[in-house]
Amino acid sequence: MKIFSKVSAGTFVLALVLFACQSPKPDMGAIVNDFANLECRAIELRKQRYQLADEMRFTDDTMLSDTSSEETKARMKDKLMKLDAGKDGLVNHGLQLADTIQKRLDSLIQGPLKQMEDRKEFDKLLEAELKKRGCSK
Repeated sequence: MKIFSKVSAGTFVLALVLFACQSPKPDMGAIVNDFANLECRAIELRKQRYQLADEMRFTDDTMLSDTSSEETKARMKDKLMKLDAGKDGLVNHGLQLADTIQKRLDSLIQGPLKQMEDRKEFDKLLEAELKKRGCSK
């Protein structure tokens, strides 16, 4: 009987160790939702940067036009200076967001998305979520 109890205790301990070593399935819905928020913000920021760049080019082209009056050129120069000031804030915000995304992605890959099949599932679900939100690339 002593042998049986030692084997049972050993088996029980081994089962506990194996169970504890298994990582739980990540909550993919929460991970995708959180990351989709970041991605949608980044995509919106990119669109704002492109829009700002287009407006700056148009303003610059208008300023350089020979047909523009001096008054128009002065207004365009003032507008260009304001747009340029806004650009710095937009660029800094974009860099901070990119840094946040990179850190979050690194954390996910080292943690809940360590397994390749989890990464593939994440990619698929993220793409679907971005399309659903209307902020796909």
